[in-house]
Amino acid sequence: MKIKLLLKSFLLVFAVMLSACQQDEVSENELPKSDLFAVVQKTVGNAQEQIVEENLPEWLSDVIESIPQDGFNTVAAFKGRWEGDVVYYVYDSYASCLLCSTFKSDGELFDWEKTDPFEFMDSATDWKCIYLSKGKI
Repeated sequence: MKIKLLLKSFLLVFAVMLSACQQDEVSENELPKSDLFAVVQKTVGNAQEQIVEENLPEWLSDVIESIPQDGFNTVAAFKGRWEGDVVYYVYDSYASCLLCSTFKSDGELFDWEKTDPFEFMDSATDWKCIYLSKGKI
């Protein structure tokens, strides 16, 4: 299972790198489909400027601030719904683990030993980018 997760991580990074070469402008930050990979790819790859939603949870702001933002690293936070609850995903272009920064609404990290990541990806919905600091690459 960890090999599949690593493979998905690699594919996401590759897809984001390819989409970053496109010059299309994102007209909105929210997509109705649940596919987190597509949301990350479209938002991170095509956004032309920084996105910051007002009133991020304090714990989420702390997570974002702990990530090195050196002008080259892209950092993004996404808010979605899973099993009726709000969930958050923090994307860090330097990270080698795709879903390691997925949080419950109270800031608790997901335990992927108890939650099937493929089931999560298939059933999480309403992903919206709430923070984006796009790197130069």
